[in-house]
Amino acid sequence: MHYELLYIIPAKYSEKELQPVINQVIPLIKKAGGEILRDDNLGRKKLAYP
Repeated sequence: MHYELLYIIPAKYSEKELQPVINQVIPLIKKAGGEILRDDNLGRKKLAYP
């Protein structure tokens, strides 16, 4: 099976605070048996709904 995951981190986090959040998500994926093939940071985007 092949799954894709996109997670959104709230804008209240500064650039410095992002890495610890990302470092929490990656082990969760691996613990569930997932494999990270690609890791893209899409940057800050304005969403249609806050």
